[in-house]
Amino acid sequence: MRKIIVKHEKNQHFTAILENDRLVELIVDDSEDESLIGNIYMGIIKKILPAGFAFVDIGKEKMAFLQLVDRREWLFWEDDRLLIKQGDSILVQVIKDEVGQKGPTISGLLTFSGKLLVIEKHRDAGNIGVSRKITDVKERARLSEIVKSELPDGINAIIRTRAAGAKKEEIIDEMTRLMNHMNTSDAHWQYIAAPALIHKEATGLSRTLEEIGANESELIYDDNGSINLFDKLGIITEINQATSKKIWLKSGAFLTIEETEACVVIDVNSGKFIGSRNAEKSILSINLEAAEEIAMQIRLRNLSGIIIIDFIRTKDAENTKILLKYMEDMLKKDRISVYLMGITAAGLVEITRKRLRKPLSAALGSCGFIS
Repeated sequence: MRKIIVKHEKNQHFTAILENDRLVELIVDDSEDESLIGNIYMGIIKKILPAGFAFVDIGKEKMAFLQLVDRREWLFWEDDRLLIKQGDSILVQVIKDEVGQKGPTISGLLTFSGKLLVIEKHRDAGNIGVSRKITDVKERARLSEIVKSELPDGINAIIRTRAAGAKKEEIIDEMTRLMNHMNTSDAHWQYIAAPALIHKEATGLSRTLEEIGANESELIYDDNGSINLFDKLGIITEINQATSKKIWLKSGAFLTIEETEACVVIDVNSGKFIGSRNAEKSILSINLEAAEEIAMQIRLRNLSGIIIIDFIRTKDAENTKILLKYMEDMLKKDRISVYLMGITAAGLVEITRKRLRKPLSAALGSCGFIS
């Protein structure tokens, strides 16, 4: 059973997602520090560097970062010739919020996201992708056929997980709404002086509840009455544990989690674990327990980008396969795109996870009720 508990504190909303009464996600919406992801701006190119990226002024304190070496930025290229130059105005969309000293990351490939679909313009238009989490072959085919029959020329579409079971009318209505957003942006950007905001994504609590599918869960609003649900349900304790670098497992083993700007490193340590005489069996037992907790901590802490895991090394190739399969199964519970890339040459497990919102450690920076 999934519960969603919303708590309001000053200028912030805290949305706690509980599965089987355990906190698995905490989303912080700060009215003074809103996410820019999805916003579309008319920007001015301030500098193009030989390394293949550009700094773009979108009207924010920090310059936005545009990767020109990424050939998905096809609007800016003709064969091998760059079509844009310093001083040009360009239409861009924020795909990552600022991190540390680095400003927001932007793209010239504009996407418009709804609950069921994502649409984009592309020179190789007409492609339809379906979420890998929709595994029923007939349902994938049904959804693809609906979208294909209505997809305008010059547009790609991605069918999201929550589209599974949706009626044809719902899908078409959302596609029409998203196309209207796209057409409005196209019609007005060329008449606006840069830098300027062209399209603003929904923000705050309403966006959060739509993202997580609140209508499919038990939703409770903690109104700071006589009973504080965050305290009563142990959520405060779990939040505080989620800011700790060390996580103890029931077996006596523990994890250490280090977050850096470049990547996240997670180490598995046997700690106080007392296993059987069979060393390989003990190692597998620890690693499987760690894999389940790591997948949960990735969700809870909103870790993203490159995640490197140093499991306890095993000499048994079959046990390695079992561990990787189990890790992959645990990651499937995540609503955000996450991929197990495999094992590096150094024997480390590498995971990548899409960056949406700030990591929890950064988002909790100004939370007065967190001890």
